[in-house]
Amino acid sequence: VADVQTRSHGADDYTVFLRDSQDCLARLITAIEDDDVARIMRQIARNRALLAGLSRIGGRTIETTELARLVEIALDHGATAKSSGAGGGDCGIALCPPATDLVALRAAWETAGIRPLDLSVYSQEELDAIADRLNNRPRAIHGFYPPIAVYQAMLEKLTQASHSLQ
Repeated sequence: VADVQTRSHGADDYTVFLRDSQDCLARLITAIEDDDVARIMRQIARNRALLAGLSRIGGRTIETTELARLVEIALDHGATAKSSGAGGGDCGIALCPPATDLVALRAAWETAGIRPLDLSVYSQEELDAIADRLNNRPRAIHGFYPPIAVYQAMLEKLTQASHSLQ
């Protein structure tokens, strides 16, 4: 970013980019909080346009041809997408409304040579269930006792030791 900032045609260009990006982010957060899919998608598209402008003023490629193709395919399937990370071809993200045909979207990306990653969002309840499953699974390192039982036994020993010191 610092390199793009120094290459811009003036501090004003970069300042405008930062101001507009902050506004875009604030609107995106509000849209997410309101669960407003249309507004979320508009702000992702706006962010992509802001990054394209930064690319022009900074003389650096942020969205590669491959990332542009990822976005085009996502848009064709009713989703929205943009580059993510430092740009220059590293990765892109797509947000897909519930009606998106994910199988068709993934197939189109794979046909275009884009490798989708399996990422999921979990609720706190789901995360708690995963943690419970892991904490209660017997482990060889613990003599085939689950970690939770080992830690409980350790706490009991510590509690008994502290009572005997009193």
